[in-house]
Amino acid sequence: MCSGYYFQTEHNLWLPFLYLTTLSGILFIAIELWTNGIWLIQVRGIAIIFKIFLLACLPFLQGYELMTLIIVIIISGLVSHAPGDVRYYSIIHGQRLENINNLKNWY
Repeated sequence: MCSGYYFQTEHNLWLPFLYLTTLSGILFIAIELWTNGIWLIQVRGIAIIFKIFLLACLPFLQGYELMTLIIVIIISGLVSHAPGDVRYYSIIHGQRLENINNLKNWY
């Protein structure tokens, strides 16, 4: 997709891949929520939701498509290579949380 914007390829050649990327991200969120809802308040979950939001807005960001995709790639690299203390950090609780059962100790 990124090269489609960079080389100004016709939309009909890369648009299905944009939809596929967005759909796979939504399915990933559904799986994570089904297995462990704590994912929503961790850095790793918030980053993915933000990336999907950016990808969904891509058709409306005329002139900023390449920059938006580069931001998505940078976020992906930073979060996926971050230590566990960063990825599993709960924004709400201000600490590392790996499981919903750990919330009992927070109250």
